[in-house]
Amino acid sequence: WKLAASLAAVIVLLTFSFFRERALRDEAQEAALRAEAVSGFLAELVSSADPARAQGSDVTVLEVLDRAEQQLTESDELSDRPAVEAEVRLVLGRTYRALGRVENAQSQLETALELSGGIGSASPTALNAGDLLGRLSGTGIDRRESLMKWVLDTRLREFGPEHEDTLDAMSGLA
Repeated sequence: WKLAASLAAVIVLLTFSFFRERALRDEAQEAALRAEAVSGFLAELVSSADPARAQGSDVTVLEVLDRAEQQLTESDELSDRPAVEAEVRLVLGRTYRALGRVENAQSQLETALELSGGIGSASPTALNAGDLLGRLSGTGIDRRESLMKWVLDTRLREFGPEHEDTLDAMSGLA
């Protein structure tokens, strides 16, 4: 009887481990597909600055970003892949922010946040978009504070107080 109970327990543990491993593998495959799609979109975007495609004119980073923003708005290329679109818009928002284009950055980051689950989501894309929005001068003070608190609370819960992203969120509220 003890042997049967032990054997049943081992079978349950092995079954649980199998399904957990499969879920982790599926999650990793999905992340790899998302990364590949984002990379492909951005590679296509950057290749638009190729002199052969640009018909001999110089192309600025800002023109490439504006073209990408227009392509995302006018095309349904990524409409069935919101996680990919959110990551692309996060990259655009981060780059617009670095170039001082606050309105463009805010628009892209708000969309990235919405597409990745909004406030309350623990997705890395949502947290990064929220963090950048919270630090953006064009975002109202109350909104900035609520975004930074949400990012900090979520990162504390997900990563703990010593994690680099948590410490970065702490500095954003200081």
